[in-house]
Amino acid sequence: MLTRDQIAGYHAFGYLLLKGCLTPEETAAVEAAYERVMADAPRYDYFDTGGTRKLNGCEEIDPVLARFIAHRKIIEAMCQLWGAPGIFVGSDIWSNMDDTPWHTDGMPGRVRGTVKVTTYLDEMTAEQGSLNLLPGTHLPSCSNNLFKNCGYFDRSRPRLRLQPDQVPGVVSLH
Repeated sequence: MLTRDQIAGYHAFGYLLLKGCLTPEETAAVEAAYERVMADAPRYDYFDTGGTRKLNGCEEIDPVLARFIAHRKIIEAMCQLWGAPGIFVGSDIWSNMDDTPWHTDGMPGRVRGTVKVTTYLDEMTAEQGSLNLLPGTHLPSCSNNLFKNCGYFDRSRPRLRLQPDQVPGVVSLH
């Protein structure tokens, strides 16, 4: 499924964009499940008070969302990247209405990282709403050096002092 260049790019840059991973039917089912579970999701005002909602453990609430724990294309990609599938440790689902500060999905300098599988249900642009990431920060020396020079802890979570438009090398996945 993955090309040699996709695998090499993942190991070098730390991310892989799987276009067309979901069929149109799967996308429609996920959108409907999203609307169902988010209707009563609690507010999450950690970043600001714009109305963000977040729900943990959605795989236990809706069977459509539970299917993504072992989605064939995602598992195949993980196996090609690492030789084995990952270990599922939980999920969260968001309706994000606030700006999200720069953060890591693990501690800077970590040797074993986490994998984030994200599905956007709305069209996103580089200026509004897309996932922005720093290629290479999956490497322990890179993330550790970045945090050492530009980071701080906010309520025990690692953040960057830089404004989003001041971070060099950002890739916007839209």
